[in-house]
Amino acid sequence: MKKIYLLNLLLLVLTLTGGRLTTNAQGIPKGFNYQAVARDFNGRAIVNRNLIVEITIRSGTATGPIAWQEGHSVKTNEFGLFDLVIGEGKSTGNGQYSSFAKIPWGIATYFIEVRVDFGNGLIPMGTNRLLSVPYALYADSVKSGFTIPKYMNPDSIKAIKLEVTKFQLPTGALNGAVLMSDNNGNASWKMAGGDVIGAYNNLNVIRIQGKNVTNAAPSNGQILKWNSSANSWMLANDSAGSSYTAGAGINITGNTISATNSQAIWNAGQISGTNVVTPLTPLNGQILKWNSGNSRWEAADETGTSYTAGTGIIITGTTISADNNTDLWNAAQIRGRNVSTSAPVTGQVLKWDGTNWTPAADAGTLYTSGSGITISGTVINADSNKHIWNASKLYDKPLPTTAPNDKQMLRFDNASGEWKYVDEANYVYTAGNGIDITSNVVSTKISANSGLKFTSGELEINYGTGLNLSGGVLSAFNDSALWNARKLQGNNVSTTAPSSGQVLKWNGTEWAPAADNNTA
Repeated sequence: MKKIYLLNLLLLVLTLTGGRLTTNAQGIPKGFNYQAVARDFNGRAIVNRNLIVEITIRSGTATGPIAWQEGHSVKTNEFGLFDLVIGEGKSTGNGQYSSFAKIPWGIATYFIEVRVDFGNGLIPMGTNRLLSVPYALYADSVKSGFTIPKYMNPDSIKAIKLEVTKFQLPTGALNGAVLMSDNNGNASWKMAGGDVIGAYNNLNVIRIQGKNVTNAAPSNGQILKWNSSANSWMLANDSAGSSYTAGAGINITGNTISATNSQAIWNAGQISGTNVVTPLTPLNGQILKWNSGNSRWEAADETGTSYTAGTGIIITGTTISADNNTDLWNAAQIRGRNVSTSAPVTGQVLKWDGTNWTPAADAGTLYTSGSGITISGTVINADSNKHIWNASKLYDKPLPTTAPNDKQMLRFDNASGEWKYVDEANYVYTAGNGIDITSNVVSTKISANSGLKFTSGELEINYGTGLNLSGGVLSAFNDSALWNARKLQGNNVSTTAPSSGQVLKWNGTEWAPAADNNTA
């Protein structure tokens, strides 16, 4: 966003600005003028723009307490200038005094702070000390019989005589100097400086945009021309040529001279660089025609034929076209294919017979899709995404014609070849002891410790070492060593490990390893 600043110009002396002074009935001022020019950071005036201006009057110092604060809605003119009357704005409610008229100008030093809203909030424009305007207007040395009108201009001020007891300006002014204030509100007499110097009533331009201008006196017709060697604007003769005035058929813009092609030039001797016969005395209706034998344009009769576009025809320049936006009832072709000359009868269509477009019966039937039907081109389908409540068949098998009861299902009866209702409860199973139902699979449920197993789909006893199953009879397999036998004929066998040559001998309590000594 561009940084925008405001060049403030406070009108302190009304007679120099043509401003206005507003008073009340007692002659005490109700306000004084303020003018400023709004510019952007490039120094360009901000023209024809609505602005909000906030005026704050501070007492004592530039940052002192607010004595009065008011707002103004203004609009800049074509030069970026706006003006307002301080004292006639809308109070913001901030400040020591309830109205502008109650400010005691004679007891304190006052400063004016200006802030401007260009559209993005108030921006501080600076604070300046108030010098003479309110004090001069409020001076009680003005004769009580003198009444200042509410509005007056410089011409009316000339006829007014003011008598004051004391009015003092800074001394030491040179002839033509003006009184100027710095940023701190200190006033002093100033002469012009910069590109323009001297007294303000006799200014002297010594530079143009910071570049020196010669002080030599010019001769008649000389111009200021930049001399890069001297780094200065110097006097020189105008070598650019003479001054021209545009005549008939001529346009001059800056240093560019051109023919006015919108104006007839009757004495033209050439067209596109080729000669026109002189003198050219054409007869009524003749045209300008190129004569290649004489290499010139000559007046001649128009030998061509003039055409007028009729129905279905468009003529553009020398091009004649059929108007394809107009019905041509006698068209003999469509897309380059011949149309039969036979007259059609009601309801016939144009049908290609391999040679011509010929009137023929409309053999096709026009269909409209109803509920549950979709038509795409020449294909008709049932709409599978839509319920069809009146369907009487499913997979070409008849459906019941009555309404189903709660929790009934459709089950196909192969014997009758129909779909019939069945109760859901008839087909719901609950697993009992030893049964497992997972999804739609029913199986036997066997504990890991049951001693049973499935072999090739059959339930069997899972017997271990030393057992034999034959014919459904489970018996001990006495031909197999049972290393872990703990009893013999119902009597315990000792857990003591035997030594070489020992035998099992009954010791009255259990069978235990002992020496083979044939002793009872």
